[in-house]
Amino acid sequence: MTIFITTIPDDPKEWATWLEQHLVGLRLRDVIDELRLLPGSASTPLNGLLDQKQLLQVRQRGLSALSVNQVRALLGSPESLLELQDDVLLRGSDYWASLPPSAEVQHAADRVRKRLGKSPIAKERAAVPAAKPDIKHRSRGLSIALTSVAALLLIGLLTWQIQPRGSGSILGQPGLLANDVSSSAEYLNRIANAGSEWFNQNPRDSAELVTLLENVSNDCQILIDAEHKALTPKDRDWFIEKCENWKNKFDTTLASLQSGQLTFDAAKAEADKTMMKLVNVLREGPAV
Repeated sequence: MTIFITTIPDDPKEWATWLEQHLVGLRLRDVIDELRLLPGSASTPLNGLLDQKQLLQVRQRGLSALSVNQVRALLGSPESLLELQDDVLLRGSDYWASLPPSAEVQHAADRVRKRLGKSPIAKERAAVPAAKPDIKHRSRGLSIALTSVAALLLIGLLTWQIQPRGSGSILGQPGLLANDVSSSAEYLNRIANAGSEWFNQNPRDSAELVTLLENVSNDCQILIDAEHKALTPKDRDWFIEKCENWKNKFDTTLASLQSGQLTFDAAKAEADKTMMKLVNVLREGPAV
């Protein structure tokens, strides 16, 4: 059994090539499952990582059009890879069709060609003189079609959805969402108390703050997706809306820190402000 993340190259400059092979391969789902187990894994959508200009460049030139940090961000948000695969398979240039197929894709293609070659229709067509085909166009079309069909069978037509995993601390503490309370207020206060533990972390540098922000963003997504059986429907809608706002603020701070737009101190102040707001709002609860 292959553990795909162990095959990620040591040199970050080679990550783009490694990821491209999986985008046109048959095992992207397995790769995503493994990437989601890594600490700090996020769930940022593709449009939150790449703008339209960057996505167009990827369609035309592949992932070499991106910086190492941008490829790192894609690997750090595994769910975005499904969107990216769909985009390059349907809208990608000849570049994507020219990538050498993996052994699995080649085997599947050979098996399909062999079966088609044995069919009565294929034999009848072979006996009829054909016009000169556009070999390059047909080869590209077949390659993309085979890969697209395989990808659709594996992920596009499945109702598969990756479930986030809690960080184990702060908003991701085990049992935080248990339905063992007597009121909505008690439930929200428990989450507020968990959030207050943010202020005990004291990250020493940007790298540690990035990890904290990625964890709390992922945990916010868990809060957004959870059923919250302890809350009334009205309180649940209010809470999820608040969580979405807080997650967006944490993500904005994270992106600004990683891009250099915010210093460590400024980013920590922003994150502290957001978490303080979260704690206070939950303790106050929804307006009556």
